[in-house]
Amino acid sequence: MLEFELTADDLVAYNLHGFQTNPAMKRQGEIYRVGSSLLVFVALALLAAMVGLVMEGVVIGAVIALILWLLWPEIWLWMARRSAMHLAKSGGLGVPGPCRLWFDEVGVHDATPTGTSSVGWHGIDRIEQDDDHAFIFVGPDEAYVIPKRIGEAPVREFLDEVRLRIPQLAS
Repeated sequence: MLEFELTADDLVAYNLHGFQTNPAMKRQGEIYRVGSSLLVFVALALLAAMVGLVMEGVVIGAVIALILWLLWPEIWLWMARRSAMHLAKSGGLGVPGPCRLWFDEVGVHDATPTGTSSVGWHGIDRIEQDDDHAFIFVGPDEAYVIPKRIGEAPVREFLDEVRLRIPQLAS
């Protein structure tokens, strides 16, 4: 059993992890990256053309569009972090507080101040990790969040035991 305090920062980290790893979100970021860079290039070229500086507008537009292209991944992540922090402050990401997470022959369970939830072994989709958290996904965008600050060894042992019991991940 793992016992820990789930914080708003943990909920933000989960959302950022999903934002960075979800294929649909990655695709959306690339579309915005291309669209924004192209829009900047065309707008600057047109503005310069209106005052008779076509070549200068094309060059300046291309340089600024390239800079935007290169900086876009950081800008996109900053926007996602800011949005997630606003959602966390309003309670839109979940309720921070004490959390217990355990497993038995049926599946994985958690208890928080808002209630208890359970998922059977076949309901676990995947397990992902980053440097600070582990995520046991029970759907495409829903996961149990485990902060690694509670100790690398207990988290690793818990995840190893869970992996052994998940039929779809064992093979």
